[in-house]
Amino acid sequence: MYLLAILHKICGIKLEGPPKTIYRPCGVGLLHFEKISENEWEGVLDFERYKYYAKVDIVIRFKEETSIHVASLATVTAKRTDKYDLIIQATRPVPKECVFTLKQNNLNKNQSDVPTITLLTLNNVKLCNEKIKATQLIALGINQKPIAGSSYLCGRTSPDHDVMSLRADAEAGDWPWHVALAVKDVVPVHKCGGNIISWTAVLTAGSCVFEKEVQLEINDIIIIAGSSNLKSADQTERQELDAKEIILHPAYNSGYATSDLAIIRVEGFQFNQFVQPICVLGPIYDKTDFYGKEAILVGFGNNNINSSKALKATDLMMQNDSTCIGQAPRIYKEHLNEFTFCAGYGPTSSLNAERGDGGGGLVISTSQFDDKISWFLRGLFSKCVQDGASQCNTKYYSIYTDVPPHHAWIFHHSGLKLMGYGVIVP
Repeated sequence: MYLLAILHKICGIKLEGPPKTIYRPCGVGLLHFEKISENEWEGVLDFERYKYYAKVDIVIRFKEETSIHVASLATVTAKRTDKYDLIIQATRPVPKECVFTLKQNNLNKNQSDVPTITLLTLNNVKLCNEKIKATQLIALGINQKPIAGSSYLCGRTSPDHDVMSLRADAEAGDWPWHVALAVKDVVPVHKCGGNIISWTAVLTAGSCVFEKEVQLEINDIIIIAGSSNLKSADQTERQELDAKEIILHPAYNSGYATSDLAIIRVEGFQFNQFVQPICVLGPIYDKTDFYGKEAILVGFGNNNINSSKALKATDLMMQNDSTCIGQAPRIYKEHLNEFTFCAGYGPTSSLNAERGDGGGGLVISTSQFDDKISWFLRGLFSKCVQDGASQCNTKYYSIYTDVPPHHAWIFHHSGLKLMGYGVIVP
């Protein structure tokens, strides 16, 4: 018999199969690379933001010599001036994307095969080079504590972390907003995930602040930020902060995911390349535009082989309610509504959340006004379908609390003000 379970025991994201490696130079929305095999990458130029341009001229300069094949498109031309440069020109109608494959020539045995970019321009505007990377570090407020009333970026990662690994262990700083909510003991005991949404606030699942239906005391909770492995207490980038206040959503009900939200206030994080806030998506009350879209779930846990307590991330797909209800009507009809959604890849998948990822964020990326990617919090992992071994059954879709409809409550209780898309004020 399958039951819907609140998630709070440590286990983590279940991962099987080969990892996915993605390289996004300078965090731009225009271009990313995905590894196909050893020293073989697929490059994707995303023209969605530029589809109304009369002409799109792109110059890509690689650090190493490359061999490149560009897919044929009617309104796209590609040329090379040497083995380091690729020039792409698109005219109306500008396609949604342009895909090409590449290999780097003459790599040394121990040399990374990431196709490092030294220059990227769009219509003669520089989007990525070493100077821009240095400017990005300053914009993130590296090694600074925000001043009350000052604005800062959200949803950005350091340009030092432009290579992202999915379905594998993450490096500290890859997902700088993800924290561990732990219960104090001789050694803190991991309980849940959480998301930094401001200098002083963490958003997590309401179920995460309970133990056996009894709410935890403030003095019981510690927030661990900047860590990629909970076993490594000596990580210099690690920050541990005591909880100062717990704000539980007034409509919280342990049996449902509808308002499975809590905000934990802390004294104040120090933002750097390992600790940054995530943007809060919303207010949006129509979730149907996101059906079929891929998102990323982050959490500490294992890969069904060993309990490493390492931070991991995996891609999941946001599903139409009818898809999940069609799989198990008795389970999903009761729990899916305008404040919740389901995600996963379904019966044939070996990728999904596990017990212990409760409160972890399902995040999506959006290209911003400055042509950079910002990450937004779409949902919080709330419930899964439990199998007979008291673990999450990854063949079923998991249920998430939808964040955007709760936008006003989150902003009010975290002390945030929105200055612009991707810019917040504590």
